[in-house]
Amino acid sequence: MKGLQRNSVWIGLTVSLYFCAPAMHISAAPEAPRAARDGIKLSFAKYSKISERRLETMRLTRDGKFDAVEAVLAPLQAAFERKEVDEFAVATAFAPFSTSDESLAPVLDRWVAQVPNSYCAHLARARYLRQRFYRFRTVESMHSEMAIGADRLREIAERSIADYRAALAKSPRLMIAYGDLVEMAAATRNDALFRETVETGLKALPETWVVRDAMVRVGAIPEAQFEAFLADAARYEKQNPLLLQLASDVALEAGREMWRKGQIEPALALYEAQAKTLDTFQIHKERARLLRVLRRYPEASAAIDHAIALLPGKYDGYRERGWLDVDTERWPEAVADFRRGLALDPLEPELNRGLGAALEGAGDPIGALAAYEQSARWLPSAEVFQKIGWLQLHEAKNAKASLAAMERAVALDPRDKWNWYKQAEALDALGDPRATASFAHYLELADPRSEEDREYIAYAKQRTRSGAAPSAPSAKRGESLPASKYIPPPPAVAQH
Repeated sequence: MKGLQRNSVWIGLTVSLYFCAPAMHISAAPEAPRAARDGIKLSFAKYSKISERRLETMRLTRDGKFDAVEAVLAPLQAAFERKEVDEFAVATAFAPFSTSDESLAPVLDRWVAQVPNSYCAHLARARYLRQRFYRFRTVESMHSEMAIGADRLREIAERSIADYRAALAKSPRLMIAYGDLVEMAAATRNDALFRETVETGLKALPETWVVRDAMVRVGAIPEAQFEAFLADAARYEKQNPLLLQLASDVALEAGREMWRKGQIEPALALYEAQAKTLDTFQIHKERARLLRVLRRYPEASAAIDHAIALLPGKYDGYRERGWLDVDTERWPEAVADFRRGLALDPLEPELNRGLGAALEGAGDPIGALAAYEQSARWLPSAEVFQKIGWLQLHEAKNAKASLAAMERAVALDPRDKWNWYKQAEALDALGDPRATASFAHYLELADPRSEEDREYIAYAKQRTRSGAAPSAPSAKRGESLPASKYIPPPPAVAQH
């Protein structure tokens, strides 16, 4: 449960707000809600058709057909208010706008300007700005070229919050807006907004899943209160089966903790047990990842195919299937899957990283280089810069660009021997005498007993001894971590 509790600053706030509120008292018999779960199941299959419309919604928005977009979105919110659909149906309909696609900014501004009283327009732009805020906040501490500075970041957050407020003023039971605002309040350390949003959201819909889920996501529930929090939510599970996901998130995090400790089979067993009552995208995606780790590829394929069928509009399903395709060297399928994901969010760095690996395997090194460079802009990593450096030197024949990439790789991870070796290669190609020092760093980190290193150690020793240029080993090390073995680490918190 540790991964679900990251912001202890909110603990006192949440205890006083949630657990002491008369309308939200804790059940005197916490066992009863657990018994009430018997026979309650949740399947995401009912959201598939809504999720499928994601690209169509984006196309209509880009074409300026705002009436047609509202004709899709507004009826779902109206149906929710009549209790004909649930919160997740509305959230899924508005999911297309949780993208960092820069081309949408002027379009959404035009929509709000043309229809200022539309809660759909304000919520769409709020979600877009929220995603941009998260994207830029991620790179702010990474010395990325895309960093924009604290003032600009704050401005994006304030604009997003203003649009959420405008949407809620026009549609007070727009629950997805409350959930998003809880997250934005935590992200910007806005205590007053956090209190106001949680209180108003719980009053608008006491059985809300989305507000409680946001509270879990931002780590607002202290461990000592978590069981009571789940017990209270469980009182509403028959009214809103989405609340089953709160306990499921705890189980998923427990599984990730097992994974981190190398306990893959027990983690998989935990996920399989969850899948018996919860037919959700997240559970099947997590199952697929673990099955992939275990190299049970046919089962992994079935699990991720099922997850995508449940929510075909989520890019991370295509990302996971793309890496599975890479593992099994199905290069055209891998390229297609990563590109499907990028059609939903073109700046997502792990999708671009995956596309780079897939294009390498498919025999398109220059295309791979472009994908890796796009990934590195938004999520700088030593592994990706190492890829860029190698491709720049051996495929694009650009030693200067290779050196720039390898300098970034060394700065990010000076303990990776191959960063030093490839930096030395680039310096060598430029005739720069500093290559000798880089080869020396490689030798400090290389394992003389390693069969893999033998040829490179011999070459590096010759270079550091004499400065001469014997025949270099063949350029066969394209990566420090083979693309086909790359498995993204488990996320800290479940993403729905």
